[in-house]
Amino acid sequence: MAIAGDPILTRPIPAARALAATEKACAKASLLCKQVKTYLRRYMKPDGFAYFNLEASLKSDEASPLANKRGQESDNAATINAQLYRQLGSYVGVALGGEYREDGENMDGTYSSYGADWMQLDVGYRPRWLSPMQSSAMLWSTNAETPFTVGISNYQPLTDLNIRYDVFAGQLSKSDKIAFDGGLTSGEPCVVGMHLSLEPVPGVSFGANRIMQFGGGDRGKCYELDNFVEALFDPKSADNFGAEKNSDDEFGNQLASITGRFNARGPFPWSAYFEYGGEDTSLGKAYRFGNQALQAGLYLPSIHDDYDLTIEFAEWQNGWYVNGLYGDGLRNDGNVLGHWAGDRRLDGAGIGGRSIMAASSWQIKANQLMYVELRQLKQQDYGGFNYEVGHDISMRYSIGLDDYLVGVQGMLGKTVFGENFYQAGVFTRW
Repeated sequence: MAIAGDPILTRPIPAARALAATEKACAKASLLCKQVKTYLRRYMKPDGFAYFNLEASLKSDEASPLANKRGQESDNAATINAQLYRQLGSYVGVALGGEYREDGENMDGTYSSYGADWMQLDVGYRPRWLSPMQSSAMLWSTNAETPFTVGISNYQPLTDLNIRYDVFAGQLSKSDKIAFDGGLTSGEPCVVGMHLSLEPVPGVSFGANRIMQFGGGDRGKCYELDNFVEALFDPKSADNFGAEKNSDDEFGNQLASITGRFNARGPFPWSAYFEYGGEDTSLGKAYRFGNQALQAGLYLPSIHDDYDLTIEFAEWQNGWYVNGLYGDGLRNDGNVLGHWAGDRRLDGAGIGGRSIMAASSWQIKANQLMYVELRQLKQQDYGGFNYEVGHDISMRYSIGLDDYLVGVQGMLGKTVFGENFYQAGVFTRW
């Protein structure tokens, strides 16, 4: 996508969009285009497997959350996930997916779709990633299990500005820490997500994202939207209580972000991107972000014929993923819906921090690939706990055999609590 100049801001990338990018990139990356087209062939049939993955690992006794693995931890020894799809005519499609692990299971990838390229209704466990970043997303990522949602989106851009949108709603897992009427109530918080982006000139895109958490237990049902419109257009008034409003009158919890990407084509292509977000409003202004977060990244798809490089930096203030109304914060089944660092701190700690990621791929031969990734995390100490600097390194070597991949992978690291962990194993993927 970077070589083709297509500035993506969300994932997953529609297969049709990826196929269109190959037509622009093939002159510069013939091997890459062959690999991508081989993968996309599976979607050019009315039914079949979208993917099938099997992993088996040796692991340490220490359990550390793994970034963007839908709640998986490092002490997991085996994982199998797959997705089947069937196209029922031109306007209806269904997919049956899921993942089973030693430490849990989920229905990620099970959903049905209705409509056309300009407006598609998705119902089920459809995954989303609302950020241009490769390694983390502040609002919505694959760090937690995918919740059940109903959403409307388009994969064919609208107008000459290439407008794309995604609006979805669902419920999160049960929480016993929802504040109401001076005590706590139990229920399943509601969530609404929104994405809107445009590409004013080729290779440059900007987007806006919004997550609204509300209801649950005695705070109300998801269909009770009396205060939704007010919260949507006036978050400052809806989510801040004072002399005229108590906490029971608050709408809920809101997060927002602005994203952007710039792709430069040519003999030395590169892609720069950012995400700027806020967990609250600031200075009484609805348009000013409070508890800010900033992420920035640089991707070099071909620093040499056989190498690429990704470097990303993130920093956030306190207040992310904790909330006075929702004691479990913005979580689903125990894991933060956004940045993976939210799972690597004491429960309920509202602290800032920063992370750095560097990753590189080496195309050893046409059918052999080595991938290396390093992460570092520094949590702030003002929460009353002296966190250590956490870090990990992961490596993956794969060999392509027709439509299959087989390989070995491993991870070694230290948590912010000073505990070492590792995981090493083999995998096969289709």
